[in-house]
Amino acid sequence: MAVRAASVVNAAGLWADRIACMLVPDDHEWHSKYKLHFAKGRYYLHTNSSNSPSISVQRLVYPVPDKQITSLGTHLTLDMGGAIRFGPDLEWVSSNTDYATDGGEPIKKVAAAIAEYLPMIQAKDLAPGYTGIRPKLQLPGGVFRDFVIKEESDAGFPGFVNLLGIESPGLTSSLAIAQMVDRLLH
Repeated sequence: MAVRAASVVNAAGLWADRIACMLVPDDHEWHSKYKLHFAKGRYYLHTNSSNSPSISVQRLVYPVPDKQITSLGTHLTLDMGGAIRFGPDLEWVSSNTDYATDGGEPIKKVAAAIAEYLPMIQAKDLAPGYTGIRPKLQLPGGVFRDFVIKEESDAGFPGFVNLLGIESPGLTSSLAIAQMVDRLLH
């Protein structure tokens, strides 16, 4: 089956590198330049048990990021119901479908990271919550690389726009990204 289109936007998230590389031979630079590396992050629930310290916050709380900005650290976030969640931690994984909540940082280490800005938090105050996977362009331990938004005429694909390595700030800025893609195409 053949499909014809004047424009194609590759916004395939965790699969965007594979989609981009379908267009080029195996030795093309995109195979290394656009290769995604997967950073699994676990979130932990504040148990709010009778033994847990009472925490009253109305805003997100972020620690100072590491020097290589591989992660924003284990921050405090609020869900839609106002419940406190801490995360994400960071574990490099080879699969973009590995959403298991086990493994990763021991909960005592996560609690210690949180205690940097909330000293009353202990491991007993936390319970595993959920995981997510972030598509990163940098290698584990490598220098930070921001996401790619690029119209690929110079690579021989006019009207093809790659969106790669877009992490959670991409959700916040999705409307601005859409406007940028529109400008690239029109």
